[in-house]
This record gives sequence, C-alpha cells and structure tokens, in this order.
Amino acid sequence: MRRVSGAPQIRINGSTSELEAAAIAVAIRRFRDDHAPVIAPAELTMTPWQRAALLEGIHRDPGPLR
Repeated sequence: MRRVSGAPQIRINGSTSELEAAAIAVAIRRFRDDHAPVIAPAELTMTPWQRAALLEGIHRDPGPLR
C-alpha cells in the first residue's frame, strides 16, 4: 500500500474482505483529495532591475513602476 507523506493512514475494522476494505480506503482517499483546499502559489514578484532588463529586451516603454 502506497502512503503519501503527511496523509493519515486509513484502517477499516469489521467484517469486510481485503478487497472491500481496499475499495473503501481508495474511495475515502479520493474523496479527501478531491475536497482538499487548493493552496494558491505564492505571488511572483519582480525587482525593478529584472523588470528593466525584460523591458530593455523587448524595447518597450516601461511606464510607471509599481
């Protein structure tokens, strides 16, 4: 059984076969993964030097700096 780091281990207790328990565990894992919050990527920042270099490379009027 593959375990994702940080994910809790799912155990099924009761009178189920190994196949049924595996199917239940997979269904729970898929539900959990589908409903996990999405972590937004960090906003990319650009230094004034990087912006100037990019604008110089395309010969464009820089406009106001942020």
